[in-house]
Amino acid sequence: MSSRAVDIFELADGFADCAEMCEIERDGCVRLNSKSRFVAGVTNSALACELYLKALLASLGHDEVFKGKEGHELDRLFERLRSMNDGLVQEIEDKVMRSMELGGLTFMEALESSNKVFVCWRYAYEHWPPKGFPQYLRILRLVLRSVGRRIVFADSAVAVEPDTMR
Repeated sequence: MSSRAVDIFELADGFADCAEMCEIERDGCVRLNSKSRFVAGVTNSALACELYLKALLASLGHDEVFKGKEGHELDRLFERLRSMNDGLVQEIEDKVMRSMELGGLTFMEALESSNKVFVCWRYAYEHWPPKGFPQYLRILRLVLRSVGRRIVFADSAVAVEPDTMR
């Protein structure tokens, strides 16, 4: 278990928790498109996804991804993860695809449409409406959290075979 991966995963959990809190309105109902907290929730979801991917990469021994601009580009992080463990990426894709309808998009097309959500949505007031696929990011965040917890906290993250969603 990589302590760097654990540190990054725990940071991601904080942003994921904030995203979840933004999804619950003051009346206790879950609303994914409420104006009062929507932008904050989407921004936190995107950052959580980015950090979960970085934690998975760190758990597999990849550290150079934490430098430079491409750190916010989810598709590049995902492709880097695919190059290290295609079975893990396939598991994540399968779980997301089983959890939601992507309107005819492939997993990677949906990912590309949400690629720079963290960068764009935090300045949503400058470019309204911002681009992206918020519902996809929510599902991706939940899947990455679940899979990531198993991988990052495992003794050996290298030999991971896809499993079924529970």
